[in-house]
Amino acid sequence: MVESLQTGRPGLEIRPLALPRPTRREVVRRAQRILTVLGRNLGPELKGRDRGASRLRLARGLRAAFEELEATFVKLGQLIASAPSLFGDELSAEFRSCLDAGPPILPAQLRRAIELEFGRPLESVFSELEPEPLAAASLAVVHRGRLDDGRLVAVKVIRPGVRRTVASDLAVMRPLFAFAGRVIAIGIAAELSDVLDGLEEQIAEELDLRNEAASMWWFRDVFGEMGLPRVHIPEPIPGLCGRRVLTMELLDGVPIDDQQGIARLGVDPKPLMQEAVQAFFATALCAGAFHGDIHAGNLMITTEGRIGLLDWGIVGRLDAHTRLFFRRIVEGSLGDDSAWTDVASYLKDQFGEQMRIELGLDDDQMVSMAKASIEPLLARPFGGARPDDAGRWSLRAELVAARRLYQGQVPALAHVAETAA
Repeated sequence: MVESLQTGRPGLEIRPLALPRPTRREVVRRAQRILTVLGRNLGPELKGRDRGASRLRLARGLRAAFEELEATFVKLGQLIASAPSLFGDELSAEFRSCLDAGPPILPAQLRRAIELEFGRPLESVFSELEPEPLAAASLAVVHRGRLDDGRLVAVKVIRPGVRRTVASDLAVMRPLFAFAGRVIAIGIAAELSDVLDGLEEQIAEELDLRNEAASMWWFRDVFGEMGLPRVHIPEPIPGLCGRRVLTMELLDGVPIDDQQGIARLGVDPKPLMQEAVQAFFATALCAGAFHGDIHAGNLMITTEGRIGLLDWGIVGRLDAHTRLFFRRIVEGSLGDDSAWTDVASYLKDQFGEQMRIELGLDDDQMVSMAKASIEPLLARPFGGARPDDAGRWSLRAELVAARRLYQGQVPALAHVAETAA
């Protein structure tokens, strides 16, 4: 393969937070709660004779149970909602409500969390803090606040006690899902068992808000180096970010899927989305890092006419080998035919020589198959593109623009790595 970029993921230090070891009593109590909730929501469907006809109802029952159990189960529901290729369109659609689900926390708990983090009274940290949350997710809540200098801010606070709940959930989930895989005939439980390791690491990273602050600073610098002024990441407030609390600039605007709200702003969202897509691919190609939780709830059009990227708790990182594989796919789709040999070689490394043998293909045919399977996907127009606009609004077109952004950026990103907060 061609020589890989040397930047890797420089300067972006994300460390999982060590989860506590739950006591036996905590695990038993949580297990009883989980089994009770699952039984109440799934029991009637599992007793039905027509399993095929009850598939949708079973998915609804599972989603309702996950939302009631909160914490780790809502995070798992978000993963299901975001991965239709893994879990199926029907199941993913049912779990969409998990993308923005969670109750508020009590005002006294909110106050205690902030005062515990900063070691001083809440009134000395924020001149105002609205009691109703702007957003309430599985692990944290976000409240509107104001600093003494008058600036409006968004204050993200980790839910009290959620670390111990997550630790207990994980201790229960593995044997529970192994058992569920043998009795639930929709194939989901086996998939859930396979993703628990990654889910545990992801949650452990999200539970320390210092990781999110570091990611926001790092990507702000990278986007600045690449010249992406219309893609905006909220600025964390120095001195007001810790493990339990993240204070950041409050963006004013409307969600990306609020068509009427965008129309009232008089902003054309298409070039903003194009720049965001280009930024996504450019950072992944150049630095092997990218926003790992892109959905409509985390994108907004600001009153300033920019696209805001919210919620940096999940950041994807590619190892050097995978990043090079991704780059070669892009380079192959943009005309470098030698890249497809490298792509085919990677696939053989991942799936073994037996895959090629079972398909009855020689090495040249493997290369042709890789190109024929992947290249058309990159030329497919994005949803909503007019036929005469498809060539300009396709993944290939955005990759061309992204390549212009990342080419020549290695020295610049090395500088970012040394200076990023």
